[in-house]
Amino acid sequence: MDAINNRGWPKLEVAPMKPEEVEKLTLDYLAQYRKTPDKKHLDRIVASPQTTNPLYLRALLEELRIFGIYEELDKKIDYYLGAKTIPDLYDRILARLEKDYEESTRISSETRCHSSGSHAGACMKVNFSNFLESRNIPFLDPSGHRSF
Repeated sequence: MDAINNRGWPKLEVAPMKPEEVEKLTLDYLAQYRKTPDKKHLDRIVASPQTTNPLYLRALLEELRIFGIYEELDKKIDYYLGAKTIPDLYDRILARLEKDYEESTRISSETRCHSSGSHAGACMKVNFSNFLESRNIPFLDPSGHRSF
């Protein structure tokens, strides 16, 4: 804040939202995506002290919006509301993104590798080279060069 004050930049203080503002913002945001939380989920979000911060609330709602298993929504809300600060919440979001990316690349690799025909050999070579590379074992490519 000292640097901002020294430069004379304008400041805008954002006060914590009131529960009715949290509720309205939650309903309005999710309505854009044709989603409506049931009362128990909405009450939990509104009652949580960290959701009075607009940045926290927006990040939380985005994560809940894209979550697709209604039966596990209570656990997901608990998980995200367990983050008491914005950096903690973003750590959880980043962990979810990393997991999603790892799963999508694994699935993509498996899908490519279960193909048949002329691509099957290439897939086997890629998988085998990945196996060797992961164990720091060099191998020779068809031209006789050592490669990874």
